[in-house]
Amino acid sequence: MKTNLLLSVLLAGALLSCKKSEDTTPVADSKYQEEGYVMASISQTSASNTYYAGYFPTLPSGNIDLTAKSSYSSFYPSAIWKNYMFGQPLVSDKKLSKLAIVKATGAIEEVASIPLVDYVSRVIIINDQLGIYSTGGNRALFMFDPSTMENLGQIDMLSAQNFPDNETNIYANLTYRASDNRLFAALYTNSSKTGQFYDAQNVYVEVINLTTKKWEKTAIYEQATYPFTRGSENGIVDEAGNVYIITQGQYGLDGQLGPNAAKRSKPQILKIPAGSTDFDQTYSFNPVTAAGLPNLMFQLLLGEFTRQTA
Repeated sequence: MKTNLLLSVLLAGALLSCKKSEDTTPVADSKYQEEGYVMASISQTSASNTYYAGYFPTLPSGNIDLTAKSSYSSFYPSAIWKNYMFGQPLVSDKKLSKLAIVKATGAIEEVASIPLVDYVSRVIIINDQLGIYSTGGNRALFMFDPSTMENLGQIDMLSAQNFPDNETNIYANLTYRASDNRLFAALYTNSSKTGQFYDAQNVYVEVINLTTKKWEKTAIYEQATYPFTRGSENGIVDEAGNVYIITQGQYGLDGQLGPNAAKRSKPQILKIPAGSTDFDQTYSFNPVTAAGLPNLMFQLLLGEFTRQTA
């Protein structure tokens, strides 16, 4: 049985903020916080996990005892839009939850939810009327309205890359590029019959046209693996519109160790250029090697847990 090598997030802070409207018309006071910080940690034992999360009106510093804050069975928001968090529910269940911080208590509360057949994987918010989420189902992508939490249907991904012999074929990373209204969904494929976490030798990113709400194509980069980085849960698009896909490699679990390990087994940052929906086949950046550490037995790339604000 596979065991996790790393804790995905030990400590994470998320900024919840909302732009103040120019409209001076009085409105009812919200029950929920509209700006501030949420800091969370996880306590893991062989028997269970406990999540601690607390609200702070200003950026916290110094020694922080999160065990004095509220505890939850689960707390792993995947997206933030205005003063709401979207992702897994506070208790293990198959639904997409919309969460907020109660002003009166500082506790996190579920505002609304969408029942699911499988557990939610990733969420990305496009605008007030459109969000996208993936689940643990085979190549499952769904649309929803983040304001009303209405389910808007499933995106047809039957033509997308699939590995039917692997039990897992899901989209663990979602990136949105506003300039051409495209969603980039990186495929995570895995078989329990091997010791590694990613069971393919290339990276596959599905391109979805959000104007037509249809799958468009599969972008492929050969000899790169595991397009999922612990600690970097959000897609990266620069000011010019270049999309960057972080690939983790294999941690040496495929037997490829040291400086002579196969390229696909090492972490790489790949690029889909602005105006294109294909990988730049000449662009592959290994930050571990660039940092002067090419002789490590195995290479690991960690990301920064960033959040979107509005």
